[in-house]
Amino acid sequence: MLKRLFSKRIVLLASLLVAAFAIGGGLIAYFTDTETSNLNKLDAATFDLKLDGQDDPNVPVYINVADVVPGSNNLSSPATVNVQNVGTVAGAAYLEIVNVVNAPGTTPDNEPTPDNGELGNATTLTVKDGATVIATGTVNSLPGTSYELGAIAASGSKALTVTYEVPTSAGNEINDDSVTFGVRVTLNQIP
Repeated sequence: MLKRLFSKRIVLLASLLVAAFAIGGGLIAYFTDTETSNLNKLDAATFDLKLDGQDDPNVPVYINVADVVPGSNNLSSPATVNVQNVGTVAGAAYLEIVNVVNAPGTTPDNEPTPDNGELGNATTLTVKDGATVIATGTVNSLPGTSYELGAIAASGSKALTVTYEVPTSAGNEINDDSVTFGVRVTLNQIP
């Protein structure tokens, strides 16, 4: 009898194992499908500022005038600076007047001494974006400030005008003087 009970238990246990395997095997047998996305890629944007289509060191000289006298100006034909964002990301543009150097040249007898090169102090420089004045002042007073030009969209541009004017009140103190300066434009990515 004990044998019989033992064999019934074995048969019962074997039946339960077969049933469990059938149920478990049935779950594993359902359809499955897996997909993989390959070749995912990140490409960096381009960010490139050009002035009149040029990069340093080929950026043009915008004002180069000889024989400046009191009353000289380029108000009727201002220099135009085309600021271009040729990249794929918008940027905020800023302008600075940099590297101002006044030179006295030779000091004629009608110029007061000491001759320190006063042309930069006498000459007014004005930068405009259309009718909006971005910066104005004497050449000597403009360095040290970053003037905001605003946003330039990807592949966008701004046309700035630059004028100079030597007032008629400038006298012999500018005689044979010269002033050189740089126009620096910076483009910063807009986050």
